[in-house]
Amino acid sequence: MNNHINRNAPDAPVSSIAHSTAKIASLRKLSRWIGSHKWLLTALIWIVAFVLGIWGLKDYYEASGQKMSIWEILYGTLQLFNLRFPFPENSVSNLIGWQLQTARLLAPIIALFTALQALTLVIDDQYQMFRTKFLRNHVVICGLGRKGLILAQGFCEKGENVLVIEQDEKNGFIGGCRDYGAIVLIGNASDLAVLRKSRVHNAKYVISVCGDDGVNAEVAVHSRGLASQRKGMALECVIHIVDLQLCNLLREKELAMSDHKSFHLELFNVFETGARVMLDRPPPFDSSRAVSSESHICVIGIGRFGESVVVNSARNWWNSDNKAARLRITMVDRNATSKKESLSFRYPNMTDVCDLVPKDMDFSSTEFERAGFLLDQDGHSHVSTIYVCLDHDSSALAVALKLYYRTREAGVRIVVRLSQEAGLATLLQGEYRGADTFHDVKGFGLFDSTCIPDVVLRGTYEILGRTIHENYLRHNRASATPEKQRSKKNWEELDQDLIDSNIEQALQITDKLKAINCWFKLTTDWDISKMVQFSDTEVEELAKMEHLRWCAEKKRRGWKFGEPRDDNNKIHDCLKDWDLLDENVKNKDRNPVREIPETLGQAGFEVYRLKRDC
Repeated sequence: MNNHINRNAPDAPVSSIAHSTAKIASLRKLSRWIGSHKWLLTALIWIVAFVLGIWGLKDYYEASGQKMSIWEILYGTLQLFNLRFPFPENSVSNLIGWQLQTARLLAPIIALFTALQALTLVIDDQYQMFRTKFLRNHVVICGLGRKGLILAQGFCEKGENVLVIEQDEKNGFIGGCRDYGAIVLIGNASDLAVLRKSRVHNAKYVISVCGDDGVNAEVAVHSRGLASQRKGMALECVIHIVDLQLCNLLREKELAMSDHKSFHLELFNVFETGARVMLDRPPPFDSSRAVSSESHICVIGIGRFGESVVVNSARNWWNSDNKAARLRITMVDRNATSKKESLSFRYPNMTDVCDLVPKDMDFSSTEFERAGFLLDQDGHSHVSTIYVCLDHDSSALAVALKLYYRTREAGVRIVVRLSQEAGLATLLQGEYRGADTFHDVKGFGLFDSTCIPDVVLRGTYEILGRTIHENYLRHNRASATPEKQRSKKNWEELDQDLIDSNIEQALQITDKLKAINCWFKLTTDWDISKMVQFSDTEVEELAKMEHLRWCAEKKRRGWKFGEPRDDNNKIHDCLKDWDLLDENVKNKDRNPVREIPETLGQAGFEVYRLKRDC
């Protein structure tokens, strides 16, 4: 489509919007500041009341002709705090100045408030510790920043028991976290004793979202040790790695550290996950139908989040049915050219299907405001979506509205990366003082959309498990017996026990690779035609391993051998030795192990053969 960009559109009412939201932001900052400095403010009020009491008593005694020493005045002032007044009841009221009147009211109020706060803290701490001793199958969240608070709220709303470990006892989020029903344990999450106190060995999930990658890694190591003797379901440990490139480099350890019996490790990066979530709401192009050779998206700001948007857009295009056409990605940033070169070097397949067009410019420049980077040589635009990926919310919204007033006649969709769904994002909903609705500008709250249970727990193993299930459906669509219908559903519709079974199968991939002297590494090569192919002998060996794993899993869940198969009573006719199975059943184990290289490839890994010792 040829969309016309309006070069003469009036400027957006950015200043008036910014002024309105500045007041809201200021009130929220004030509220958070008061919460985190509550005891400091209490101490200041004590000092004010004490000073006013000394001042007022001194003036009172002088006015009434009484001579009092400084020590008697100090003693009298202290009496104000327990409602004992250091002067006769029949004293002349006009001799009592405003200083003393204020101190008479303020002193007992602040004394009572302090006592109640202290008593509340003592009772609450004892109650929190009492609750901790009985926790099982709970969620442990390490770090109470914005990510930790949103996660705690999400798990509490799902009915889970939540324990949060936070080192800073003055953290302003502690009160809100407890209001959701979570237990807050003050301590260092990387301390083994603190993790023991949080009963990690009995937890269902451990999620570490501290601001320090080293602390998060220590939480994973200690949790693995505490879960080593665990029986039943494995402990799922999710750690956030702030540095995106470090997160990608550590993903090999993600699989290597996991034990399908006791411990699962998942790595999580808010920028990588957020980009994938944003590109699904909705996707910038329809992969199910043919598209124009002029498919074009624009990414504004190539920081950590913007880079993830570019890479995931290119990879989605590579995996789609549109690969014959080329996707144009315009990258706008102060250093767009150098960042384009870095991406092209790290992801060699990207330039095979995409045209990366860098535009080096400042977002406050006249060149940017003209929005010429959205146009082709004929002055038309084929851009379907603009992604604004700046780090600061106010700057991102201002840039988005500038582009909106240049593109609104063309109907270009603009998605703005914001920290949260509330705040500035609410300005994009409905009308603002009679102005046109920003119907083509959508806010994407990064933390609200990614730091939620269903997204954080959807890591590498779910990708692998989902791929295994999709391959199973591809091979077994023809069989449609009533007993097998339960497993013929799409991933989102599967029963939880079948989802868990696919994930357990994914977790044993490392054991299978070791058995045939293979291993895996992180790769940026998306071409599956280059993948390792297993020999028939290797496939047979791994298929036997898979059958043994499946039998053990079924028996653990209470299934028994019997004929005919009866799912309602947990009776299965395949719970027997490998040699007794017919070929059709054996192929159900051969197919997934034969496709292990492709399955790992979907998660960004490449299988390779280890050199044998001579």
